[in-house]
Amino acid sequence: METKKYLLEILVMLARSDSDIDEKEKIAIKRIARSRNFPEEEIERMFKLPTNPKILENIKELSFKSKFDILYYLVAIMKADNQVLNEEILFLQKITTLLGFELAAIMEIYHGVNTNIFSPSEKRLMRKKAEKFFLDKEGISEPASDES
Repeated sequence: METKKYLLEILVMLARSDSDIDEKEKIAIKRIARSRNFPEEEIERMFKLPTNPKILENIKELSFKSKFDILYYLVAIMKADNQVLNEEILFLQKITTLLGFELAAIMEIYHGVNTNIFSPSEKRLMRKKAEKFFLDKEGISEPASDES
């Protein structure tokens, strides 16, 4: 499974959860895609295609780092348009549980996620905070990375 494409598909699912992808959410997703060297035309294609909920079936197979990246960027996208809607909250809660985090992880990192600047040091700090709420403590063994 290509994890950067997988991450972006889930971010698009969140943006689409309220039936409308806000322009600010699109910009934030594109910024994340660019930081991961994901082709612009591919992300544009994702915005146009219908959501495939089957992609969530493999979420438990991801590494802790990939799971945290999804959680971190979902929070960033949810905050991007300055409106947190019920549909987005429900989607985020569902994904957080599938990722293996307690729901408290969302609130632990929420205020520390900056939607305009994704700094490696900020992300490392949020990862440390989220680790406390990851249910599979043995799955955290991999070292933290400075990767976006």
